[in-house]
Amino acid sequence: AVKPHQEAYQTVQDWLTNNPDLTLAQVKKSLANQHGLLVSEVSTTFRRFEKVYWAAKKDALAARAMKAKWLDRSQRYSCYSGKDMTPSK
Repeated sequence: AVKPHQEAYQTVQDWLTNNPDLTLAQVKKSLANQHGLLVSEVSTTFRRFEKVYWAAKKDALAARAMKAKWLDRSQRYSCYSGKDMTPSK
């Protein structure tokens, strides 16, 4: 069985994977609402919360940067595909 703390940390990771722009305050408030806590209780209830948040944010931003780089590269080289890239009407 998954422990509530692990579930909360996984939730934080999932939220940031889906939206790396979420702030610490936004995530803390959402987690508090989800678990029936005051915002001020989040860090004491989930002691690793901030560490998990920052690690997840770093990973999510790195993944987004990698995806952007890949998309940029694929768009740059698409002109060499030999296909007409003009939009169809």
